[in-house]
Amino acid sequence: MRLWRSEAAGLAFVAAVVFAAALASATRPEAPAEVRPHRVDLNLSSRDELTLLPGVGPATADRIVAGRPWASVEALRPVLGDRLVDRIAPHVGLDARVVPGPARVTPAPSGAADGRGGG
Repeated sequence: MRLWRSEAAGLAFVAAVVFAAALASATRPEAPAEVRPHRVDLNLSSRDELTLLPGVGPATADRIVAGRPWASVEALRPVLGDRLVDRIAPHVGLDARVVPGPARVTPAPSGAADGRGGG
């Protein structure tokens, strides 16, 4: 009879351990499928946000702000150097609303270009 009780106790212990492990894995939150790193915008971020980039201190952040608007991350190379640009490139981006290039010419109102005036 004693042998049966010790086997029952051992079996109960194993069942409790298996149940606890199953419960722990069921309540564990799942990791997100894809973790997207925050990207710092070169043209819109504040000086303080720029200093969060690896290797960028206040003086470098000031140089980035002074050179705005940036047309590309590669345009930083003459200002910051290749090594620093390579280091921060995965962490930075550009706002799609900032369009570098020549100023857009607004057409003159109808009739104004030929000197006739409108009236």
